[in-house]
Amino acid sequence: MGSDFPVTDNLKRIVNDKSFFDPIIKKGHKLTDKATQYEIYALALEKTGSSELSIASSYLKATWIANSKRERKKEVEYRLLAIEHFKKALDKNEFDDKERRNQILYLIGALYRRIGEFEQAIEWFSKVPNTSNFKLYSDKMKNLAQQKDSSKQYFEK
Repeated sequence: MGSDFPVTDNLKRIVNDKSFFDPIIKKGHKLTDKATQYEIYALALEKTGSSELSIASSYLKATWIANSKRERKKEVEYRLLAIEHFKKALDKNEFDDKERRNQILYLIGALYRRIGEFEQAIEWFSKVPNTSNFKLYSDKMKNLAQQKDSSKQYFEK
């Protein structure tokens, strides 16, 4: 699995079980693909009971790679999985500070916007508190969602 992935004995045991890869192979994902490797890592993290935030972060990285390769189907799949695990992290309150929590609220909105789920995006952008450092970006992204714009956007401070 490469140096991008911290490997514990428990993770080694999981990935050494060849049946672990069956669902990934059945989807037609290539094990040598970097986005798929992040998916594998996320699945292994799930099996070891790692934090939802760690799992979501791995799916988020898979999203970025799939997007850069213009693999829309995989990108959407990974975005939805990242959203699912970010929401679980919120439910479990896996944050050391409120700004990290606000960042995740913003991220969930951004992930929904990029897959064209604009109503969901608006709902999550609206959850970012007015006092947050992410409020300015959240408001800009919410405006894009209201315009049904799912394009990649960059904002300067």
